[in-house]
Amino acid sequence: MATKSIRIRGDKELIRTLRKIRKQSPKALGAALFQEGEKIMRDSKESFVPVDLGNLKNSGHTEPPSIKMNGVTVTLGYGGAAASYAIFVHEIDKNYRVGQWKYLEVPLNNAIPKMAKSLALKANAFLRRFGK
Repeated sequence: MATKSIRIRGDKELIRTLRKIRKQSPKALGAALFQEGEKIMRDSKESFVPVDLGNLKNSGHTEPPSIKMNGVTVTLGYGGAAASYAIFVHEIDKNYRVGQWKYLEVPLNNAIPKMAKSLALKANAFLRRFGK
């Protein structure tokens, strides 16, 4: 495995570099989480969401990251014109002609085991930008 080191000379440069990392990391994490959310939403729409007229499928969205003091959040959801029935379709187990119930929960749960590695790779790429 190839490695790359970060060389920092002196405590002032160290502090400056750590401040840059601290300042830029929430935005980088938000971008990485948004990409993961988009993958989950794409999988949900392509393989899981029930389709009758397409309103529910077309309402699927991934919201841009929300960065606050307590962390970074990316929200996925269905709604809009389909809001009145999206939750019922999600929670009622029946034989749909196309798709299935739990159309967002299943692809999310499927993605979780791979997400840690994907986020770690993106975090590593982010930190490498600070190498000299």
